[in-house]
Amino acid sequence: MSEPSEPTLTRSQRRAERLARLKQIEQRYHKNRQRNVLAQPGRHRFAFVLDNLTGC
Repeated sequence: MSEPSEPTLTRSQRRAERLARLKQIEQRYHKNRQRNVLAQPGRHRFAFVLDNLTGC
């Protein structure tokens, strides 16, 4: 039995998906950068969440 494969995309469809992904990455970058620029100087409350740590 073979697994159903994803439909084959054309070159232009693959390019469009890649460009959409890159645009989302760039938008996240600019959003985080703007958040950092607008942050007030001084101490801020935050928490570190350390998941999936393994002992050596």
